[in-house]
Amino acid sequence: MREIAMMALDRFGDDAGIVYQAHRQLLYAMDVDEAGKLLPRIQNSPLPVETILYAEMRQLCAENRTDEARARLARIRALENRERVEDWLPLKILGEDEQAEALMAELDAAGDIFALRSYLIYPAFDANPFPNLLEAYKGQGLEDREVIPPPFRCGR
Repeated sequence: MREIAMMALDRFGDDAGIVYQAHRQLLYAMDVDEAGKLLPRIQNSPLPVETILYAEMRQLCAENRTDEARARLARIRALENRERVEDWLPLKILGEDEQAEALMAELDAAGDIFALRSYLIYPAFDANPFPNLLEAYKGQGLEDREVIPPPFRCGR
């Protein structure tokens, strides 16, 4: 992961989205120091405030600064035009897996497969607790999907 992130930065390092994704990949590789060097570039980028706060949360959790990471969640929740389900990602970063799953369970119970499926891009998303989602994608491998908790999460 580290090598791919560094190669992407070498080739496309002027793109804020690439820098954001490289930061995330470096943290998945637990290269906390190298990821930390990218954070100022993310903070000074045109990325949405919520995206910048996610990056800060990841870095803070990787550095075991849980209280500061929780403060970012409060700032995220204060942003306008957010759906409550959007708390899933910051809750996973904080290691609050039960709360994150409860948010998704509400969507599954309501049959909102469209909203649930958008979270399948995350390695930490486990589809197994959501019977309606599993039924909708039956036979497509969701049951056997490897779930990878963020190694940088708080409380690890």
